[in-house]
Amino acid sequence: MQEPTQKPKRLPKALKRMDLSPVIVVWEDAVKDIDFDGDPETAGATIILMDIGFLVQKNKKMVVLAGEKTEDGTSVRWTMSIPAKMVRQIIPLGTINA
Repeated sequence: MQEPTQKPKRLPKALKRMDLSPVIVVWEDAVKDIDFDGDPETAGATIILMDIGFLVQKNKKMVVLAGEKTEDGTSVRWTMSIPAKMVRQIIPLGTINA
């Protein structure tokens, strides 16, 4: 398991419009260790994950990604909500021209 990383970085100004830009979100998730059997002081872990998608929303509570969007951006599918406090970094991937 990886150690928690530093404080989350600010969202780049270019992404504040929420124009469904493609991004990678690096975030810290909880782990349920069903095999742990030992000293309670050594229990507990988190894992750092990366998800890729279209940035639908970012606010103080959450970051929302979509796995798919229509060409004109009027509809999205397969959304994922990540609590903002768990987000470590948002990496812009540039523009996609259809």
